[in-house]
Amino acid sequence: GNRAGVVVVMCWVVYSLFFNYLANLTFSKLHLNILGRMWQQCSVAGFAIGGAGMGMFLSGSGSISRLGRLLTPLVSLLPLYFNWSSMDRSHVSVFSSYAQHVLSSLPPNATLMVNDDMNCNTLHYMTRCELVREDVNLLKIPLITYNWWKVVQEDHFPNVKGGKFPGARHHPHDPNGFNMATFLSVNVLPTEPDVYVAGDWKQGDNTQDVYQRIPVGLADKVLAPGAEVDLYEYALDLSKNLDRIGGFDKSTTIDVLEGSWELVIRIKYQNYYLRSSHYIASNVVTYRGGKEKKSWIIKTAMRAYRYLLDVSEEDGVLKITRSTWRNAGVIAAILGKDAEEEGEKVEAAKDMFEFWSVLWDACVR
Repeated sequence: GNRAGVVVVMCWVVYSLFFNYLANLTFSKLHLNILGRMWQQCSVAGFAIGGAGMGMFLSGSGSISRLGRLLTPLVSLLPLYFNWSSMDRSHVSVFSSYAQHVLSSLPPNATLMVNDDMNCNTLHYMTRCELVREDVNLLKIPLITYNWWKVVQEDHFPNVKGGKFPGARHHPHDPNGFNMATFLSVNVLPTEPDVYVAGDWKQGDNTQDVYQRIPVGLADKVLAPGAEVDLYEYALDLSKNLDRIGGFDKSTTIDVLEGSWELVIRIKYQNYYLRSSHYIASNVVTYRGGKEKKSWIIKTAMRAYRYLLDVSEEDGVLKITRSTWRNAGVIAAILGKDAEEEGEKVEAAKDMFEFWSVLWDACVR
C-alpha cells in the first residue's frame, strides 16, 4: 500500500513538474491543453491502483458490494455522456484539408521544408500514410539539425542527396555543419527543383533571411537574393491556388476555437490570404506590365482579401488589428494619417481596400 502511494506521488512529480518544465511551454490555452495531456499520463498509475483497490473493496458478497459492482460501470459511463458533444471531432476535416491544400500548390518533385508541429505532422501523415504527393521531398527543419539525419535519412530524399546536403547537419555553429544560407545556395538554383517552406526558419540561424519568401501558396516559395518576381506570373499562380483552396470552409472545424489546434490551422489560412494580398498591394504600384494585366493583378488581390474577411472575425482570437489593416497596402498610411481616434484609424485603414475598387475601375476604363 505504501509503495503504491509512493509510485503515484512520484508519477505526479516527474510528469507534472520535470516534464512540464522541459517542455518549455507557456500558459496560453493551447499550451495548457498540451500540458493537460501530460497530466493524463501521470493519472494512469492512479487510475490503475484505484481500480485495483475498488475491485478488492467490491469483491465481497454483501449487498453493498453487489450494488457497487452494478453501479460502477454506470458511473464510469457518466463522463462519456456529459462530454461526448464537446469532445466530438468526427466532422473535423480541417487538418487533412490543410495538408492537401499545401501539397496541391507545389510543382512536381518540389522540396518542401517544414517547421512547427502542425506542418510537420499533418504533411508527414498525408505524404507517408495517405501517399499523397509522394514526389515531394518533405524535409523537417527540426530533424535535419541532428547528426543521425544524414546517415539514416538522406537516401530517402533524392533532391538533397550528396552535395545538396552540404554538411553533417544544419547547425550554424558546428564546424561540420552548415547554416541555412549555405543549404539554400546549393538548392535554390534554376537547375534544381523548386524549394518551398511552411513555417518559420529554425531559431538561432538568420543567414537565410537574405533569401526571399514569396507567399504564392500556404507554403512560401524560396527565391535567391535579388531574383526578380514577375507580378503578373505571381498573380496567375496565386489565382490557381485560390481556385484550389477557395475560401476557408468553417464547417470543417469546431465553433469554439480558443486554445485549440483548429485555431492554429485557421490562422494559417488567415495569414496566407493576408500576406498574398499584401504582397500585391506592396508591388502593384510600380508594376509596368500594361493596364490590362495590372487590372487583373488587382482583381486577384481583392479576391484574396475577400477570403481574408470570411475567415476573420470582428472580435475574438481572429480579430484583424489596426496594424493589419494599415499594412494591407501602401495607401493605408495616407488614409489614416489625419485621424486622431483609434476607431477612426481602424475605419480609415479598412477603407484602404476600397481603394482597390476605385483603382480597378480606373484601370479598366
